Amino acid sequence: MPQKPKALDHTTSVRAWWGVELRNWRRTRGLSSAALGAKVQLSATLVERIEKNERSCTAELARRFDDALDAGGALVRLWERVEKEADSHRDADNEEPASSHTGSPAPPAGTLPENTDEGNEPPVIRRTFLAGGLAAAAPGSFAGIDLPTTGATPLPKTIRPQDIDQIRTASTTLAQWDNLYGGGGMVQEAFTGHLRWAHDLLTVPCPTPLHHDLYTAVGRLAIAIGASAFDAYDHPTA
Repeated sequence: MPQKPKALDHTTSVRAWWGVELRNWRRTRGLSSAALGAKVQLSATLVERIEKNERSCTAELARRFDDALDAGGALVRLWERVEKEADSHRDADNEEPASSHTGSPAPPAGTLPENTDEGNEPPVIRRTFLAGGLAAAAPGSFAGIDLPTTGATPLPKTIRPQDIDQIRTASTTLAQWDNLYGGGGMVQEAFTGHLRWAHDLLTVPCPTPLHHDLYTAVGRLAIAIGASAFDAYDHPTA
């Protein structure tokens, strides 16, 4: 006999409340976790973990849930409160003197836990971490990245719109794959292979009208692989 789903506690945080509301909307629409997952390109397990506040969500994913459940923006509006709560926690952590810490509290949403093997470094906020990396990676600086050379497949002689479309499609597809299976393993290898190819495309002559689109597409792919590695706690790769 199937077990009754565990009752969720909405009082621990706004994010926990959001998970409860996600489950309520799913049940109201008569959808299983697998059916909802198919609509937003996630596995049933990940949907359930998000409902239980065991897996983080994003504003974009919250919007996709809202659309899939025809919630009329209710989940999107509540997610804005989740982000405000996370921001307030980060502000409080930044203002609190280091000497006042008496324990090892869990890091706020969107951070890496403290690394006790490297002298208790402070938690790293993903948004800030990736923004810093992007600021350093100005157009043209990709040439300094030490990546293995491309394999036998020859590069195009000049950048074409379809080359940029391939990079965009890779970013979207691999991000969906990461949502389904998590970072690391084959997902990380696929990301790395695509980033290597995109990196090498930056060495190919590019028509001036395509410059912006090319760098934007490569930057989006880099953000996707950085976020995937960050969520898998692979800090050096991120």
